[in-house]
Amino acid sequence: MTDGRTKDPRPIGRVAIALIWVALLGRIGLAAGALATIAAQDALARGDAATDALATASSITDAAALVYLATLVLAAGAVLRWIYIVNRNAHALSTALRITPLWSVLWFFVPVAGLIRPFTALSQCWRATIAPAAPEDVGVPPILRWWWAFWLLSLALDNVTLRLADGRDGASAVTGAWVTIAGAVIAVPLTATLTAVILQLSRRQNAVLARRTISRFHMFGWQHRAR
Repeated sequence: MTDGRTKDPRPIGRVAIALIWVALLGRIGLAAGALATIAAQDALARGDAATDALATASSITDAAALVYLATLVLAAGAVLRWIYIVNRNAHALSTALRITPLWSVLWFFVPVAGLIRPFTALSQCWRATIAPAAPEDVGVPPILRWWWAFWLLSLALDNVTLRLADGRDGASAVTGAWVTIAGAVIAVPLTATLTAVILQLSRRQNAVLARRTISRFHMFGWQHRAR
């Protein structure tokens, strides 16, 4: 139950959760392609004919990349929409927030600042939801810190993978494949912690908004009867 200025974050949260898990499947597909690449490069190093193996690895990687990129774009859009909504709701609950709903999204795309400001924005939303009158008295939950740590590590691995993709030799291909596999491994706890963040903050915020709306209805009823 919400008023006209707020919105239940749970529906878009459920969509975001579904999409990030589908994107994870694409990431695992990339890891499978990376394993196939490693096997093919090992065969080449031994002097075996590995043309078919390399072609198979390339096909797996290309297909997985298409699935991953498509679902990643959709998942990112849903997650950013969820962040915008919970930030706007938090602003309706508390006047202590300093990052606007729009900037809670835009900070992700700002170099350097994007490494910390989105976390700051979401932590402010969490604290304002728990204690609207005094959000500074609320600590940042560990699950939020874990999610951001996994996110930063994932970004670092992706950056290394992109740099290694420019290499033309087999050693670069194998190293890039191992980094891709590491990225897929990190993507599992990253997806799990983001899921927990979305579920917990959505549930808490919706409960607070519902109590707030009910209180307003009761106040309006008492004022109406007093007349």
